[in-house]
Parts: sequence; structure tokens; C-alpha cells
Amino acid sequence: MIVRGEIELPRKKSVSLKGGNASARLQNLKSEGRDIKRDTRGRDMIFTENLNKSQVNKSQEALKMNNVSTRSVQANATIKKTARNIKNLSMTLGKQLEGYKNGNLLSRAYSYPKNISIDGQEPKEKIILIFRSHPIVVLPRILQSLVLIVCAIIVAVLFKMSDMTNLGVGVGILLILAGVSNFIFTYIYWFYNVNIITTERIIDMDFSNIGSYRMSEAQIEKVEDISVANEGFFASMFNYGTIYVQTAAEEREFEFENVAEPNRIQDILGDLMELKQKGVKI
Repeated sequence: MIVRGEIELPRKKSVSLKGGNASARLQNLKSEGRDIKRDTRGRDMIFTENLNKSQVNKSQEALKMNNVSTRSVQANATIKKTARNIKNLSMTLGKQLEGYKNGNLLSRAYSYPKNISIDGQEPKEKIILIFRSHPIVVLPRILQSLVLIVCAIIVAVLFKMSDMTNLGVGVGILLILAGVSNFIFTYIYWFYNVNIITTERIIDMDFSNIGSYRMSEAQIEKVEDISVANEGFFASMFNYGTIYVQTAAEEREFEFENVAEPNRIQDILGDLMELKQKGVKI
């Protein structure tokens, strides 16, 4: 039999119908329902089997059903593979965030903060991670404050030795106030310049001065690319860098500057973005 796809088609073979009983044999074959035709060389060709229309239709239906079954199996395998990928992504995201769960508002990163809300937060929207720049980047300004305080003490002592105690105290107080003010402003600047990842958005809050800040945001679904720049000796030593996020939103690029463990946060944002693209609710 010749098999094409899943339908068996009849195969031709040549027979010799010579001799005195040729006509009788030919009649017997026709009475059996055999399809006999002559080929180009004059040989009588018969089919070993005859398939009527109903048999052909049944075979075609069986082929269609087999194709449908094959597609169904493939679809089920794809669904199972997708479900496994989603499960793995969710587990990876959970493990990444678990490391920041013991933080607090004074930490450089803090996952799942409680009793905190942001402007425009939806009822079902949750804050996943709050992170800010590495404390090492504000160290120079803290040292400036310490230098001013030390200078205040030195000036007070020198002026006292010169019998100008009152002047020395005045200058010392001014230097101390300058050092303390510098320290307070540095801390406020570091504390309020935060980056936030929620279940729906990424948010960049830039503090410029007391009572003034700028907030930029974009939906997770509109994030297109995430890259990290980790440059310099201190950045490599203390593991901090800048995360660049390209989006299709009104704010085309976000910069999370000098954040600690930038690659880890990049992975968190990447996993969250992929889960959102798969339609998973976080």
C-alpha cells in the first residue's frame, strides 16, 4: 500500500491477461469490483484495493482529528512550559526581595514597607521596593561637616589664647552651625531622593530643597530596556552604580543614580516586567 499522510491509497500492479482464458479472468476480476485500466504500454493495471468516496472521507476526517489532537498536545505542552516559567520567575523575584525585607526606612533598600503610601497610589497597588543611593556617595559632604566642627573647636581655642574669647566663641558657633546644617541637609537630601518600584509603576523622586521635589513615573508595562553603569574604583569596591531605564512613557529615560547593588535591582525590575508582560498579577 502507498501511504500519503495518514490516508492509505491503493497501489497499482500489472497483471498478465494472456492465453485462452484471458477473457474469463478479466470478467472475474471485474465482477470482484476491481478497477482495471490499461496503461500507456497496453498492460492491464488493476488496483489491489478500491476505496470508495465514503472511505476516503473517513480517512480524511481521521487525519484532521489526528492533526487537531497533535495541536492540542502541543498547546498543552506550551501552557505547561509557560506556567513553569512563571513559577520560576515568581520564586526568583521573591528570593531577590527577601534580602531587603529586614530593612527599614533608614536603609538603602527596603522591600514591602508597611504604612507607607505615595501620590496617586491605586487601591490594589502595592509598594514592592524602596531604594536610594549608596551612603558612601554622601560621605564627602559628611566629612565636610566634621571638618567645620573641628575647625570651630580649633578657632575657639586659638582665640581664647589670644584673649579674644568672645570673638572666638562667636566664630566657633558659626562654624558649628555651618557644619551641623550641612550634615542635616546632606541627610535630608539622601533620605528623600528615593526610587520606588510598585506592582504597577516605577517612580523616581528627586529632592532639590526643603519642601520641593520632582516625581517622575512610568507604568511597568512601558519599560523597554534596563541597563547598569558601574564605573570607577569606588563604585566597584562598594558595589554601587546607576540604573538606566528606557520606557515608552512620557518620561523616556529614568536614572536611578548611585544605588547599592544595581545588578540585583535590575534583576528585580526585569523579573517584574516579564511577569507583567505574561499577564501575571503581582
